[in-house]
Amino acid sequence: MKYKYFVSVFCSAILFTGAFFANASTVHITDDWLNLYVVDTSTWEAVKSGQTSITMTDIAFDSSGNLYGLGGSSAGLYSIDTQNTESTRIGTGSIAGGNALTFSPSGDLYAAEIWQHVFSINVDDGTNSQLPGVLPKKSSGDLEFDSSGNLYMSGYGGVSGGDQLIMVTGTSSTVGGALIGWFGVHDMHGLAYVDDTMYGFSGQSVYSIDLETGAATDLGTISGMDEGTKATGASTDPTQVPEPISALLLGSALITLTGIKLIRPEARQLIPNQENRAGRAVFKWMT
Repeated sequence: MKYKYFVSVFCSAILFTGAFFANASTVHITDDWLNLYVVDTSTWEAVKSGQTSITMTDIAFDSSGNLYGLGGSSAGLYSIDTQNTESTRIGTGSIAGGNALTFSPSGDLYAAEIWQHVFSINVDDGTNSQLPGVLPKKSSGDLEFDSSGNLYMSGYGGVSGGDQLIMVTGTSSTVGGALIGWFGVHDMHGLAYVDDTMYGFSGQSVYSIDLETGAATDLGTISGMDEGTKATGASTDPTQVPEPISALLLGSALITLTGIKLIRPEARQLIPNQENRAGRAVFKWMT
């Protein structure tokens, strides 16, 4: 997880990663009063796990089920124990205005902030590196990959139309983004991709998001959150037990990957993924 660009996993490994993400049945949510919740996506009922030591502006799980967050006004990196919600600062690095956090399918950690920049973060020591380029909008509160490796961001939309769905794009020399559409909802501070659906969280409300248009459909209110609190971040734990089909996909991935020549990370390069939504320029690792 050391300073690469946005990625998706190659060949059948995409199916493998997608299986883990797609079969998660809960979403972890933080709020503006330090609380961490586990939310059942079939009922949208929240169970409070406890409180973190500092307000998290966003959270993200890695592929091993370790939870990280951006905390406090300096947006430093924290590890969060999901059992007792103990939060521990990692290093002294910070991202001013940082409010969006996500792990790529390959395990790289990225953050975005209100100054329209994207950063890669080293989870071992909390140091970060600003990627070149500027996003079309400042982050409203989250970054999230879908199962195909496309990276989306909730972008601040101002007064009319609410926040916006942005597809984060880039090349080896610059990072950018493309506006997909308006949510019709303000303060979309959390995104989570579950069961092939992108969900958005604003206040205590949950929405399904159309990745082609950006339109958000109101699914109701999350029950069990403390009165008056508002969601600040969301993430799914990919280590939850997958359904039987995931095991089949895993076997397929292992078979497909057998005999593939391993390459050094520095030998990889980014090329456009021509099969992305609406022809937008997102990227994946290729030899």
